[in-house]
Amino acid sequence: MRTLHDWYILHVLTGKEADVAEAIKRNFTDIKALVPQRTLKEQKQGKWRFVTRTLFPGYVFIAVKVFDICMYHMLKAIPAVIRMLGGERPEKVSLDEMQVVLRLGGDGDPLGISDAFIQGGRVTIVSGPLVGLEGQIVKVDARRFRVKVNIFLMNEPRLVELGLNVIEKIQA
Repeated sequence: MRTLHDWYILHVLTGKEADVAEAIKRNFTDIKALVPQRTLKEQKQGKWRFVTRTLFPGYVFIAVKVFDICMYHMLKAIPAVIRMLGGERPEKVSLDEMQVVLRLGGDGDPLGISDAFIQGGRVTIVSGPLVGLEGQIVKVDARRFRVKVNIFLMNEPRLVELGLNVIEKIQA
């Protein structure tokens, strides 16, 4: 993938990423600003809701054809910009690293919610003392990266709590 721009990173006040990106879009026609986002399901006051959060809080990625000291000072003058990573001679983000960032949120749409492990899903245990057993997910605790799985052990159903790293989804 060949790029016509070099990518740099602005360090900004956390929570002000979208404001900085908007200011760049308004004031600079030759700079592309990117703030990758993700969609999360959060519980607040007993109710579940979907919220959009910044994937890299405190950072705005910018693509520039030619970077110079004048541009550096104009970017630093934007409210909420703390600094550029690397200072007056900022470091370019490597193409390999930037390709990962662009895959995560380069189109401007928030990264969706993963449905790899959902309640009722069938899984196989791939490591630990229960390796090889299959079961059905009863509950997913995404915050702790754990699941409760109903397995059959000694001809009886047993509920076990496992880490997400020891199970694999059974492909239908």
